[in-house]
Amino acid sequence: AYPEQYDAGLLYPIPRAANRAPLGIEEGALPFVGEDEWHAFEVSWLNGRGKPIVAVARFRLPASSPHLIESKSWKLYLNSLNQTR
Repeated sequence: AYPEQYDAGLLYPIPRAANRAPLGIEEGALPFVGEDEWHAFEVSWLNGRGKPIVAVARFRLPASSPHLIESKSWKLYLNSLNQTR
């Protein structure tokens, strides 16, 4: 079931360190640069008058962030905005 109201608690973080440690990569000393890029082809919310607004969005999370976001939780989080003013 999809959430009916905004809920930041839906986001499930996955620690990057768990996969980097076996490779000898330490947090804060990354041998690379980059980012995770998420495209949301339909993000919706309600404006102040209750009218639905729909947009396309792009989100970028730096590779240096301590966590990445589990994809299903990201989808549920964005859907929790649907009935939010």
